Amino acid sequence: MSITSRAAPLSSKQQLAADIPCSPKEIHDVQSQLGSINWLTHTWPDILFSYKEKASCAARANHHDVYEINRIMMFMVHMYRTDNYGLTIGGSLGVQLLSTVDTAYASSIDLKSHTGGTIHMGPEFGSFSTFSSKQSILADSSTSAEGIGCHMLAKVLLPIRFYLAELSFSQSAPSRVCMDNVPYMQSALGEKGHSKRNKHVLIRMKVVNEALEHNEITLEHLNTFDMVSDILTKPLGPTDFHRLRRVLLGMDPVKVPSVYTRDPKLHCHSVILY
Repeated sequence: MSITSRAAPLSSKQQLAADIPCSPKEIHDVQSQLGSINWLTHTWPDILFSYKEKASCAARANHHDVYEINRIMMFMVHMYRTDNYGLTIGGSLGVQLLSTVDTAYASSIDLKSHTGGTIHMGPEFGSFSTFSSKQSILADSSTSAEGIGCHMLAKVLLPIRFYLAELSFSQSAPSRVCMDNVPYMQSALGEKGHSKRNKHVLIRMKVVNEALEHNEITLEHLNTFDMVSDILTKPLGPTDFHRLRRVLLGMDPVKVPSVYTRDPKLHCHSVILY
């Protein structure tokens, strides 16, 4: 990753490349490449996080940035040549929205967190709506950061529920929101864990809490190992990246049961989902 990212320090060779700024023509080429990659993330969401990490260098790229952008493109070429790409969306049980959300706490140099989210028509298909975004405000704990991240997902998920109703696909059950931060889930569902002084978090939590109260969503625990949104929040090793990539694109199902069961660790309503 570039010197401006939160990843490990650069090697001596990488640092030498990072110290060489791009020429105006090279900057133009970088911006063109990033624009193309951004467009392709709509159907290739597995490159979304890497694009987000490099997007900020568009106007001030160095030679190491150029190298990393070329690596993204080489990965895409390799996936195309090996016929190992393509997003599969749909749902064999009709349209029953399922989403995942994950947050990397204080992962940026400015200590802001990064959130990724996915929305699926069902657990056996890929994400038709995917985002990977740095949070706009600071959070003072991983629980707070997860609450902000859940709010970011809710802002995408709730309008989709309303839109589906207009298309005669009304959601008869709450939409399942899967996450791995139990303390936040207990706070949202059990009304404990947050200080009233965290107003910036509480305002965002209110959006989620109102959606819970109106049975528009329900929170469900998903193990960190199976959290598909993890691929959208941090650089992963090859094994974890390719494993979660298969879930993100719909080659493997999201590891959730077809019927929702109440988690005794969480203070949630007993709702049966299909």
